[in-house]
Amino acid sequence: MVIIDLLKEKDTGFIGAIGELVAWKYLLRHKGIFCLSLTGNAKAFAGTWYNESELLTEGLNKQQVDYLKDLAQHIDSSEPAYDFVGPFSGKTRFRYLIEVKTTRRGRLHSTRKKAEEIMLAKSLGFTPLVVHVEFLQGWKFKVTCKQL
Repeated sequence: MVIIDLLKEKDTGFIGAIGELVAWKYLLRHKGIFCLSLTGNAKAFAGTWYNESELLTEGLNKQQVDYLKDLAQHIDSSEPAYDFVGPFSGKTRFRYLIEVKTTRRGRLHSTRKKAEEIMLAKSLGFTPLVVHVEFLQGWKFKVTCKQL
């Protein structure tokens, strides 16, 4: 048997993945935003990624689709990307780009997005959000969401 203490865990990728799960559930339950993984790594909880023709039929224009494809291609590079995108349709016309930041013991990390990146996303009709997930004692999480 192995006991994992999330508050002491050194693997930040593992902690980040748990934070993304918590953020996804928060956005769905409390904001009504069903998110899809921009990276394709979150298929277990965020469904599948759309292909280009599906994005175009969902009301995104070619420039927006190209922007999302470009973001997805830079996931593994040193350039920061968003974790989720959503929704494409429904009652809201917002198209959110969502970055998730996961922290422990009250240390909030700021977004790595540059002002130019945020302005470009907004000029294309996207609404960038950052969701902070803070691990607390006893399987509790503090979740906050703000528009960039």
